[in-house]
Amino acid sequence: VIGEEFSVQVGQPYKLGMIVPPEMAYGGSPFGNQPVLAIQDRGGNVVATVNEGHVSVQLQSGPDGAMLRCKNDDGFTVPIKDGFAAFSDLFVNEKGSHYSLRFNTDLPLDAATEVISNDFSVGIGPPAQLAIIHDVSDGIVSGGKAFVSQPRVEVRDAGGNVLEMDSRSAVRISFHSNPSGGVLSPVERSTVILQKGVAQFRNLSIDKAGFGYRMKYSFLEREGTAFVEKSQLFVYGEFFMHFSVSEVFCSKARNNHVILLKLAQDRISALKLVDLKD
Repeated sequence: VIGEEFSVQVGQPYKLGMIVPPEMAYGGSPFGNQPVLAIQDRGGNVVATVNEGHVSVQLQSGPDGAMLRCKNDDGFTVPIKDGFAAFSDLFVNEKGSHYSLRFNTDLPLDAATEVISNDFSVGIGPPAQLAIIHDVSDGIVSGGKAFVSQPRVEVRDAGGNVLEMDSRSAVRISFHSNPSGGVLSPVERSTVILQKGVAQFRNLSIDKAGFGYRMKYSFLEREGTAFVEKSQLFVYGEFFMHFSVSEVFCSKARNNHVILLKLAQDRISALKLVDLKD
Protein backbone atom coordinates (compact mmCIF):
# COMPACT_ATOMS: atom_id res chain seq x y z
CA VAL A 1 0.00 0.00 0.00
CA ILE A 2 1.24 3.51 -0.78
CA GLY A 3 0.64 6.42 1.55
CA GLU A 4 -0.48 9.87 0.58
CA GLU A 5 1.94 12.43 -0.79
CA PHE A 6 3.34 14.96 1.63
CA SER A 7 5.86 17.79 1.63
CA VAL A 8 8.88 18.56 3.77
CA GLN A 9 9.09 22.25 4.57
CA VAL A 10 12.32 24.16 5.00
CA GLY A 11 12.96 24.55 8.70
CA GLN A 12 14.12 27.46 10.80
CA PRO A 13 17.60 28.98 10.43
CA TYR A 14 19.95 26.69 12.30
CA LYS A 15 23.56 26.88 11.05
CA LEU A 16 26.04 28.47 8.68
CA GLY A 17 27.09 26.14 5.88
CA MET A 18 29.56 26.14 2.99
CA ILE A 19 28.00 25.88 -0.48
CA VAL A 20 30.96 26.74 -2.74
CA PRO A 21 34.47 26.40 -1.24
CA PRO A 22 37.43 28.51 -2.39
CA GLU A 23 39.28 26.74 -5.21
CA MET A 24 41.38 27.34 -8.33
CA ALA A 25 43.67 29.93 -6.73
CA TYR A 26 46.65 31.53 -8.48
CA GLY A 27 48.95 34.24 -7.14
CA GLY A 28 47.46 37.71 -7.43
CA SER A 29 44.34 36.55 -9.31
CA PRO A 30 40.80 36.22 -7.88
CA PHE A 31 39.89 32.67 -6.90
CA GLY A 32 38.34 30.75 -9.78
CA ASN A 33 35.60 29.64 -7.38
CA GLN A 34 34.65 32.46 -5.02
CA PRO A 35 33.23 31.26 -1.67
CA VAL A 36 29.48 31.06 -1.21
CA LEU A 37 27.93 30.30 2.18
CA ALA A 38 24.32 29.89 3.25
CA ILE A 39 22.05 29.86 6.25
CA GLN A 40 20.72 26.31 6.55
CA ASP A 41 18.10 24.43 8.55
CA ARG A 42 18.85 21.24 10.49
CA GLY A 43 18.66 19.22 7.28
CA GLY A 44 21.11 21.41 5.38
CA ASN A 45 18.43 23.15 3.29
CA VAL A 46 19.00 26.80 2.46
CA VAL A 47 16.62 29.09 4.33
CA ALA A 48 15.87 31.51 1.51
CA THR A 49 13.75 33.79 3.70
CA VAL A 50 16.80 35.06 5.58
CA ASN A 51 17.71 38.59 4.47
CA GLU A 52 19.52 39.91 7.48
CA GLY A 53 22.96 39.60 9.02
CA HIS A 54 26.39 39.33 7.47
CA VAL A 55 29.16 36.80 6.88
CA SER A 56 32.83 37.75 7.27
CA VAL A 57 35.96 35.97 6.07
CA GLN A 58 39.59 35.91 7.20
CA LEU A 59 42.64 33.77 6.61
CA GLN A 60 42.68 30.75 8.92
CA SER A 61 45.96 29.18 7.81
CA GLY A 62 48.67 29.60 5.18
CA PRO A 63 52.39 30.18 4.69
CA ASP A 64 54.14 32.72 6.91
CA GLY A 65 53.48 36.26 5.79
CA ALA A 66 50.57 35.36 3.53
CA MET A 67 47.50 37.60 3.49
CA LEU A 68 43.95 37.29 2.23
CA ARG A 69 43.18 40.21 -0.08
CA CYS A 70 40.20 41.61 -1.91
CA LYS A 71 39.95 44.04 -4.80
CA ASN A 72 37.05 45.67 -2.94
CA ASP A 73 38.08 46.98 0.48
CA ASP A 74 34.60 46.15 1.83
CA GLY A 75 34.61 42.68 0.32
CA PHE A 76 35.67 40.82 3.48
CA THR A 77 32.14 41.15 4.89
CA VAL A 78 29.06 40.54 2.74
CA PRO A 79 25.31 40.71 3.49
CA ILE A 80 23.08 37.66 3.56
CA LYS A 81 20.52 37.79 0.74
CA ASP A 82 17.86 35.13 0.20
CA GLY A 83 19.81 32.90 2.56
CA PHE A 84 23.13 33.18 0.68
CA ALA A 85 26.35 35.09 1.37
CA ALA A 86 28.42 35.31 -1.81
CA PHE A 87 31.97 36.68 -1.83
CA SER A 88 33.77 38.13 -4.85
CA ASP A 89 37.27 39.23 -5.85
CA LEU A 90 39.06 37.45 -2.99
CA PHE A 91 42.66 36.49 -3.75
CA VAL A 92 46.06 35.68 -2.28
CA ASN A 93 49.40 36.86 -3.66
CA GLU A 94 51.75 34.32 -2.15
CA LYS A 95 52.05 30.86 -3.71
CA GLY A 96 51.84 27.96 -1.26
CA SER A 97 49.79 25.13 0.16
CA HIS A 98 47.67 24.44 3.24
CA TYR A 99 45.63 27.61 2.94
CA SER A 100 42.23 27.71 4.60
CA LEU A 101 39.63 30.41 5.26
CA ARG A 102 37.41 30.99 8.31
CA PHE A 103 33.89 32.37 7.89
CA ASN A 104 31.73 33.84 10.67
CA THR A 105 28.22 35.23 10.75
CA ASP A 106 26.76 37.80 13.15
CA LEU A 107 23.34 36.19 12.79
CA PRO A 108 22.29 34.41 16.02
CA LEU A 109 21.89 30.69 15.26
CA ASP A 110 21.32 27.58 17.35
CA ALA A 111 24.28 25.72 15.83
CA ALA A 112 27.45 26.65 13.94
CA THR A 113 28.07 30.34 13.29
CA GLU A 114 31.60 29.60 12.04
CA VAL A 115 32.83 27.50 9.12
CA ILE A 116 36.43 26.68 8.17
CA SER A 117 37.10 25.72 4.55
CA ASN A 118 39.04 22.70 3.44
CA ASP A 119 42.72 23.29 2.65
CA PHE A 120 43.55 24.65 -0.79
CA SER A 121 46.71 25.69 -2.63
CA VAL A 122 47.72 28.87 -4.42
CA GLY A 123 49.69 28.20 -7.58
CA ILE A 124 51.84 30.45 -9.76
CA GLY A 125 49.67 32.38 -12.19
CA PRO A 126 50.30 33.58 -15.75
CA PRO A 127 52.95 36.24 -16.49
CA ALA A 128 51.72 39.64 -15.37
CA GLN A 129 54.77 41.79 -14.60
CA LEU A 130 58.49 42.16 -15.16
CA ALA A 131 60.79 43.04 -12.27
CA ILE A 132 64.23 44.50 -12.92
CA ILE A 133 66.73 43.01 -10.48
CA HIS A 134 69.81 44.56 -12.12
CA ASP A 135 69.59 47.41 -14.62
CA VAL A 136 72.22 48.94 -16.90
CA SER A 137 71.85 52.13 -14.85
CA ASP A 138 73.15 50.36 -11.73
CA GLY A 139 76.76 50.83 -12.90
CA ILE A 140 78.87 53.20 -14.98
CA VAL A 141 78.53 52.58 -18.73
CA SER A 142 81.62 53.47 -20.70
CA GLY A 143 83.56 53.32 -23.93
CA GLY A 144 81.81 50.49 -25.77
CA LYS A 145 82.78 48.14 -22.99
CA ALA A 146 80.45 45.51 -21.53
CA PHE A 147 78.07 47.03 -18.98
CA VAL A 148 79.35 46.82 -15.42
CA SER A 149 75.80 45.91 -14.42
CA GLN A 150 74.42 43.35 -16.87
CA PRO A 151 70.59 43.35 -16.79
CA ARG A 152 68.71 40.68 -14.87
CA VAL A 153 64.91 40.53 -15.13
CA GLU A 154 62.36 38.32 -13.40
CA VAL A 155 59.00 37.39 -14.93
CA ARG A 156 56.33 37.31 -12.23
CA ASP A 157 52.63 36.63 -11.88
CA ALA A 158 50.15 39.20 -10.55
CA GLY A 159 51.06 38.22 -7.00
CA GLY A 160 54.79 38.79 -7.46
CA ASN A 161 55.75 35.11 -7.68
CA VAL A 162 58.56 34.29 -10.12
CA LEU A 163 57.45 31.95 -12.93
CA GLU A 164 59.84 29.20 -11.89
CA MET A 165 58.34 26.68 -14.32
CA ASP A 166 58.92 28.91 -17.36
CA SER A 167 62.13 28.17 -19.24
CA ARG A 168 60.56 28.62 -22.69
CA SER A 169 59.61 32.29 -22.91
CA ALA A 170 62.12 35.12 -23.32
CA VAL A 171 62.87 38.75 -22.48
CA ARG A 172 64.19 41.21 -25.05
CA ILE A 173 66.18 44.36 -24.25
CA SER A 174 65.92 47.38 -26.56
CA PHE A 175 66.24 51.15 -26.47
CA HIS A 176 63.39 53.21 -25.04
CA SER A 177 65.51 56.36 -25.23
CA ASN A 178 68.53 56.50 -27.54
CA PRO A 179 69.79 60.12 -27.62
CA SER A 180 73.04 59.43 -29.51
CA GLY A 181 71.82 56.78 -31.93
CA GLY A 182 73.88 54.14 -30.18
CA VAL A 183 73.99 50.48 -31.16
CA LEU A 184 73.33 47.78 -28.60
CA SER A 185 75.55 44.78 -29.17
CA PRO A 186 75.91 41.94 -29.60
CA VAL A 187 72.49 41.78 -31.23
CA GLU A 188 72.19 38.02 -30.73
CA ARG A 189 72.37 38.53 -26.96
CA SER A 190 69.56 41.09 -26.84
CA THR A 191 66.96 38.32 -26.48
CA VAL A 192 67.45 35.88 -23.61
CA ILE A 193 65.48 32.69 -22.92
CA LEU A 194 64.22 32.45 -19.37
CA GLN A 195 65.82 30.09 -16.91
CA LYS A 196 63.18 29.28 -14.27
CA GLY A 197 61.51 32.62 -14.88
CA VAL A 198 64.69 34.71 -14.90
CA ALA A 199 66.41 36.42 -17.85
CA GLN A 200 70.12 37.10 -17.29
CA PHE A 201 71.77 39.21 -20.01
CA ARG A 202 75.52 38.98 -20.61
CA ASN A 203 78.28 40.98 -22.34
CA LEU A 204 76.00 43.74 -23.64
CA SER A 205 77.46 47.15 -24.54
CA ILE A 206 76.61 50.42 -26.32
CA ASP A 207 79.04 52.07 -28.71
CA LYS A 208 78.22 55.80 -28.62
CA ALA A 209 78.53 58.17 -25.66
CA GLY A 210 75.56 60.24 -24.52
CA PHE A 211 73.28 60.98 -21.63
CA GLY A 212 69.59 60.13 -21.34
CA TYR A 213 69.81 56.51 -22.45
CA ARG A 214 67.05 54.27 -21.16
CA MET A 215 66.34 50.59 -21.83
CA LYS A 216 63.09 48.72 -22.33
CA TYR A 217 62.58 45.08 -21.35
CA SER A 218 59.80 43.16 -23.13
CA PHE A 219 58.30 39.73 -22.45
CA LEU A 220 58.21 37.39 -25.45
CA GLU A 221 56.21 34.22 -25.91
CA ARG A 222 57.47 31.28 -27.93
CA GLU A 223 55.66 30.38 -31.15
CA GLY A 224 57.39 27.42 -32.73
CA THR A 225 61.02 28.45 -33.08
CA ALA A 226 60.28 32.19 -32.92
CA PHE A 227 59.57 34.61 -30.08
CA VAL A 228 56.74 37.14 -30.38
CA GLU A 229 55.58 40.03 -28.24
CA LYS A 230 51.89 39.25 -27.73
CA SER A 231 51.06 40.36 -24.20
CA GLN A 232 52.42 43.93 -24.33
CA LEU A 233 54.16 43.13 -21.06
CA PHE A 234 57.20 45.35 -20.60
CA VAL A 235 59.07 47.58 -18.14
CA TYR A 236 61.47 50.50 -18.48
CA GLY A 237 64.83 50.76 -16.78
CA GLU A 238 66.22 53.96 -15.28
CA PHE A 239 67.97 56.71 -17.24
CA PHE A 240 71.74 56.41 -17.46
CA MET A 241 74.73 58.15 -19.02
CA HIS A 242 77.16 56.51 -21.44
CA PHE A 243 80.67 57.95 -21.05
CA SER A 244 83.23 58.10 -23.83
CA VAL A 245 86.60 56.41 -23.43
CA SER A 246 88.33 59.81 -23.01
CA GLU A 247 85.95 60.88 -20.23
CA VAL A 248 86.56 57.67 -18.33
CA PHE A 249 90.33 57.84 -18.93
CA CYS A 250 90.57 61.43 -17.67
CA SER A 251 88.44 60.56 -14.67
CA LYS A 252 90.65 57.62 -13.79
CA ALA A 253 93.82 59.68 -14.29
CA ARG A 254 92.57 62.21 -11.76
CA ASN A 255 91.12 59.51 -9.52
CA ASN A 256 87.83 61.30 -9.82
CA HIS A 257 85.17 58.59 -10.08
CA VAL A 258 82.91 60.34 -7.57
CA ILE A 259 82.83 63.56 -9.60
CA LEU A 260 82.09 61.59 -12.78
CA LEU A 261 79.23 59.74 -11.13
CA LYS A 262 77.86 62.98 -9.65
CA LEU A 263 77.88 64.54 -13.12
CA ALA A 264 75.85 61.65 -14.46
CA GLN A 265 73.36 61.82 -11.60
CA ASP A 266 72.86 65.57 -12.02
CA ARG A 267 72.24 65.31 -15.75
CA ILE A 268 69.90 62.35 -15.39
CA SER A 269 67.94 64.06 -12.59
CA ALA A 270 67.40 67.04 -14.85
CA LEU A 271 66.30 64.75 -17.67
CA LYS A 272 63.75 62.98 -15.46
CA LEU A 273 62.04 66.32 -14.77
CA VAL A 274 61.12 66.70 -18.42
CA ASP A 275 60.31 63.05 -19.09
CA LEU A 276 56.62 63.65 -18.39
CA LYS A 277 55.21 60.96 -20.66
CA ASP A 278 56.74 58.14 -18.57
